[in-house]
Amino acid sequence: RTELALESVHATPEDSQIEINDFGIRILSPILTFVKLEYLNLSYNDLETLEGQELHTLPNLFWLDLRHNHFTSLNDAIVKPLMKCHNLRHLYVQFATKAQHETAKVKDYIFKPVFHTLRALESCDQTKNSLKLDDNGEKAAQILNSNFGLSRNSLIEIYLNGRGLEEEAFPRFCTALSMIYCEKIFCSDNPWSKTENYRFLLIFFGKHLIEVDGKAVGMDERGNALRIVSAMKLDKRLYFLEKTADILLHQSAATAHISEAGVVTTVMADQMLNNMGTVLAKWEILINFLQVYAMLFALTINWPDWWYDFNIHWIYIFSIDIDLAWLNFLRDYQYTIKFVILALLPVFIFLLYYVDPSEDQFHSYYIKQSSISLKIQACEFFLIGILSVYAGYILEFLAFKSGNSETNSWDLLEKGEAPTGLASSIMIVIFVCAIIYWFLRAFVVLSYQRRYKSTTYWFSFIKYKKKVALFFLTVCYQPIAKNLLANFARSEYSYREATDDWILGRKVSIHPPCMSVYDQTLNYTNSATFCCQSGMPQRKCLSFGSDLEWYHYVSIILCLFYIFGIPWFVYSLIQKGTREIDTNYKVPEKAAQLQERLKKLKEDIKVAISSKERKKLKKQVKIEIKKFNASWARYCREYTNAQNYLYFSYTRDHRFMKVFIMLEKLVLLAILLYVVGNEVSSWKTVAGNIVVGLYFITTVITRPFSDGAESSMDSSCRFTNMFNAFIGVVGDKFGLTSASQNSFQTTGLIVVNAVNFAVVSGGFILNPIKAWYIEHQISRAINSDIATSAVVAAGGAAMMAAGAVGISIGQKAVEEENKEEERKSRKYQGEEIKKQIESIQESSINSNNNNDDNNNNN
Repeated sequence: RTELALESVHATPEDSQIEINDFGIRILSPILTFVKLEYLNLSYNDLETLEGQELHTLPNLFWLDLRHNHFTSLNDAIVKPLMKCHNLRHLYVQFATKAQHETAKVKDYIFKPVFHTLRALESCDQTKNSLKLDDNGEKAAQILNSNFGLSRNSLIEIYLNGRGLEEEAFPRFCTALSMIYCEKIFCSDNPWSKTENYRFLLIFFGKHLIEVDGKAVGMDERGNALRIVSAMKLDKRLYFLEKTADILLHQSAATAHISEAGVVTTVMADQMLNNMGTVLAKWEILINFLQVYAMLFALTINWPDWWYDFNIHWIYIFSIDIDLAWLNFLRDYQYTIKFVILALLPVFIFLLYYVDPSEDQFHSYYIKQSSISLKIQACEFFLIGILSVYAGYILEFLAFKSGNSETNSWDLLEKGEAPTGLASSIMIVIFVCAIIYWFLRAFVVLSYQRRYKSTTYWFSFIKYKKKVALFFLTVCYQPIAKNLLANFARSEYSYREATDDWILGRKVSIHPPCMSVYDQTLNYTNSATFCCQSGMPQRKCLSFGSDLEWYHYVSIILCLFYIFGIPWFVYSLIQKGTREIDTNYKVPEKAAQLQERLKKLKEDIKVAISSKERKKLKKQVKIEIKKFNASWARYCREYTNAQNYLYFSYTRDHRFMKVFIMLEKLVLLAILLYVVGNEVSSWKTVAGNIVVGLYFITTVITRPFSDGAESSMDSSCRFTNMFNAFIGVVGDKFGLTSASQNSFQTTGLIVVNAVNFAVVSGGFILNPIKAWYIEHQISRAINSDIATSAVVAAGGAAMMAAGAVGISIGQKAVEEENKEEERKSRKYQGEEIKKQIESIQESSINSNNNNDDNNNNN
């Protein structure tokens, strides 16, 4: 049909304009021989797709009409195939699709996908392209077409894989990339991918990139690209499209806004963030130690009385196992309040991690309208109190079942009396939570008002917020899990007839908290037991499934989301963060190279003749492993993001250590809550000792921390927990007398825990000293760089002054420089720069005395 249509309109290969309307055309291959074609009208035909029709082989195609056809879709069948048409400027596609509603209204499709994708178009359906390439974009498009064969309309997604592109072409490509709008790039399958910081450079210059080589570009990756590339001191002469005198010192659009001061701020901010991550890691080691210690404390180990008395009042704080009974009005609801707070805690942590405030709104509200916002915040403080009271009355009213004859707070309010304990509890909890939020927000606002002028502050603040959220998520995992699991665990109280009381481990009570008034009147024999729930001690143990209450159902559901979901969430974040490091620093390739070197060294060890040679080779193996671990630690320091807190402190092989620690706490909780037996020799105590000992041995052998101080702290804390748990068992096992046992236990507990205190304190004390030293070294290096940059800037000004005098002569000469000279000039060194600057300054001075001679020289 296409051939018949061409014959009917008497088309010849010399024609530049062809109109073949209403011929039922589906295939365009016969048209491809008309290479001089500029205007092509294909309206009112049966075209379904341009994919595979090879319209881009018409090099001069300028104007195309596709209206009233049967294309399957606008984007896939029309727009994407036209991306290869380099000179296409005018397009008509109204009513071109089979589903005519897709292209019925121009406003529905004109910007996306048409103008968004085909940036070189001047118009579509007689609507001008407001997104077309600007002057710099046209220059960049011309360079990309002449050097890399890219069409002007294909710049939104660039495909350059398998082109054999060398490293010398990469700077020119990056500079062109900075002047266009590009969302996706695929070009790793080229020799230039070996360029140092290849991916960072692409992200840095491609301001709009959302995907590079099939991998998404995140906010953290963009921030790291900004910091790392800014510190690379790129050769300005390599990153220009043209070496003409008028733009010789012109920086690309991606680097124009980056000052040396901004680099200083960025580097210092990231170092402080890394330092903060180290501090949080040390705090987590300490809190993990105390949480495990608290669980061991509940195993009823036979420690001296003075040790129990010393620890009993504070040890449970780190497990968020706080007793609220001292507030009389909270006595009846303390366990319910604690359950609800811990059940909601992960929700607040996830909100803190995922919800990022808008910097524009923040700036408008707290900087531009700071006086108004201050008054509003003052009013909020009073409104919080009013709303908490109102919420207490409302929620208590909803909590009462219909037909309940018990007096509620509304009845008491009418009598002018204080509310009930339940209403008071709700008021206190809501008010305290709201006040904590209010103070935290005030702290953030004050910090922002002091530092908002820094271009990197907001990015650093978002990372800080996310790191804090992850810190609380990891340290609160144990109390969150215990809060849910304890509701199904049993606490067996044993009766002592001699003293007429009940004991649970070392805890002595007149009556179990779940014992009713009727049960208290009954007679019990010695060693009789009474069972209460561990999570809700005021309620009896479950006997049947029908005994389940509302918090049991909530616990079952939340167990799936929290107990298993939180470790999986942490695992996925670690995997995502380390994958980004692997991608940007090519760590898997380096790990494979390390394995090859280690394999070769081990083979050399086997065939080594002398013991001295074997010893030397074994030492070399350790050095290679240490070098790799040091490189990994450096990559983690350089590539800062929120989740690097989770793996920053560990070697690459042990990057999932946070999940490993969570599993340790979960196993200890299961032993504590579900293994029956309270005696010293019970399975509960033995199993707890085995778990703590195995984890201690594992960490000592593997040494998962990359920092020596943190490794020492962790080993010391784990050994102390193992010793504390084991010493009571040993004393009882060998049948020591009371005096000798107390002496042995007392000496051991004091010495080991004192040493552990010294090690942990030393780790915290050394941290600020190390931070100060790092910042001092960075400050010196950056000050030196700024001084050097000032010299370069002065020389650049001299170059501009000299070039301005002889621009009419020099411009033409510079434009005609061949590629070989250009490639050689790219490899100049820092010392050569200074020499060039000095010579240019001298020529600039001489030009004031003899302009004519200098014009010829220029």
